[in-house]
Amino acid sequence: MRVDAEKFFYEVDIRSQFVKLAQFCSTGGLTFESNREQSHFLIEAKKFYFMYVMNLGGQSGYKEEMLRLIHQGKIYNEIKEIMTSKMHEEGCDISHIRTQFSDFHAVIRNERQIFFYYGFLNGNEKADLSGFYTMTRLGKLIIQSTSDELLIIWEHQKIRMLSQSPETKINLGEHNVDHSVDYSKFSINYHPYLTLLRSLSKRVSISREIYQFLIARFRNGDDVDALLAESALSPDLIEKIKRKVTSFNRKSDIEVEDFGKEFKKYVLGISSLPYDKGTNLFAFLSSDGLDVTNAEKIKFVVKCYQVVVNYLDSRNGVYYKIFERSLRDYYMSQINGTTFEHSREVLYEWHRYIISPEMAVMLTAVYVLMSVKIQRYDFSLNAEEIKGSYKIFKNILAMVGIGRQIDFIENILRIQSELFVDNLSISYSNIEAEVGELVIDESVDESSLSDISTRVSIYNSVQRKRSSELIDAMRSYYMRYFKIPPENLIKCDACEEKTFLTRNKYAYLEFHHLIPFSTDNGPDHYLNIFGICPNCHRKFHHAIRDTKRILYEDISRNNNPKITLEVRIDRLYKKGLLEPLNVEFLRKEGIITDAVYNNYMDQEVIFS
Repeated sequence: MRVDAEKFFYEVDIRSQFVKLAQFCSTGGLTFESNREQSHFLIEAKKFYFMYVMNLGGQSGYKEEMLRLIHQGKIYNEIKEIMTSKMHEEGCDISHIRTQFSDFHAVIRNERQIFFYYGFLNGNEKADLSGFYTMTRLGKLIIQSTSDELLIIWEHQKIRMLSQSPETKINLGEHNVDHSVDYSKFSINYHPYLTLLRSLSKRVSISREIYQFLIARFRNGDDVDALLAESALSPDLIEKIKRKVTSFNRKSDIEVEDFGKEFKKYVLGISSLPYDKGTNLFAFLSSDGLDVTNAEKIKFVVKCYQVVVNYLDSRNGVYYKIFERSLRDYYMSQINGTTFEHSREVLYEWHRYIISPEMAVMLTAVYVLMSVKIQRYDFSLNAEEIKGSYKIFKNILAMVGIGRQIDFIENILRIQSELFVDNLSISYSNIEAEVGELVIDESVDESSLSDISTRVSIYNSVQRKRSSELIDAMRSYYMRYFKIPPENLIKCDACEEKTFLTRNKYAYLEFHHLIPFSTDNGPDHYLNIFGICPNCHRKFHHAIRDTKRILYEDISRNNNPKITLEVRIDRLYKKGLLEPLNVEFLRKEGIITDAVYNNYMDQEVIFS
């Protein structure tokens, strides 16, 4: 395996004359007109260096020459000077020269876009990498994962991906408007991955052309089986579709490159790649993904995934329609030559959806992989067979809150029985458990709260868990500084009404995360937590927007520590404890303005 790995990673062996990063990025005495120009130079050099150590790019032409210069030991500054001079001499204009340099590392851009698209990165993606973005819990999980867990994460995201997200950029170009077409019927496919699997299971073999002009164009609500049967009986159907699509004169519809990339993303993990050496027991397609190699296996997978899709529709169907409607409005604006922007709420809900793991989907993928590995397709795994897989999926299980082997066995057996009867009903609650009574620590102050928050915030964010230590400290802090004699009651941080005494004679408070901990990955930090009464707590979770807007104003003005929301948010951001989704939540809720949101997302702030 090591020999094969070396052939894969060291097709060109760079180890004997290895160029170090600092050496490669050396400016060599260059002077820059601004910090931005210098920053751009260094980022470009690092991208070239990444291509060098990963042995990517340089397929032909000028890019091939650039890669050869790197392997000769030239640093980035020298390569740029040599190649710019050469292209000038051969008659290339400045635009073409810039394109050659930017295209050399296009694979990095492509990979980064995939990571954003599939929810492994989230935030403000910029070509110069200056925007505010972070790796999501799913992205961090990948780093820790076993090879089997990688398959599960990838399947989890493919099952949940829509054919076009609300962020899809629709560029019609020179599209010919056909007045016989009702463009308002624009629709997407809520489950394109399952559609592809069903198509393959029905036809056993497809061509890239069939994928591009038939399968990739199925919409939500289409009778996939009937259309597949019609295409099999009418060999000229694909040609008819092709002629119709070509008549629209839309370049991206006709060219095969984007459809090829899309197809590869879906079949990655379920096709037999040469370097797998037969180790991927989940694979049921040929290496190009076009032919079914195990009909029984794909039939079982489709059956299980159909149940998952029904479950997703029941949980997220409203949002799917909202995403589709927003994309349709954007599409119609292109047809009508008008402008359109997706609402902040739509984009926020999309980002939250695609970066958030779904326990039932994840466990179903685990069950499917376990079943196909032992070739058991009759939903009859027993506890002993399930038990042996616990350690293989330990990272994934920790993320969804399963920490014991016995819980893993019970959940998988439940998944199995529900898949068998075509009804996946597993759900889990994000409601915070109430904190019990505690002994008051009279030494707690804001400094110790900060120390505890910093310590509990440096957890492995893949396996998030609320800190009971922090809540206990918060309760002690409120009791020490904010109790009001003679009853020793405490005012609610929002409405300022005094709460009641518990049986143990402590003022009752519920502690609420401003940016929700479970649904929005809000930080478990004292600056994000408020002590409020039960009535206000329920309002924060369930009230209409106008009511919540007043609550936010109240909690900023009335909170006992007298730290405004603006100050809290800014401190959390500068401490590096906010994620892009958190900032989106704050804008959606009207807690911060568009201007503040843009400053954060563009990182236009001064870090202390």
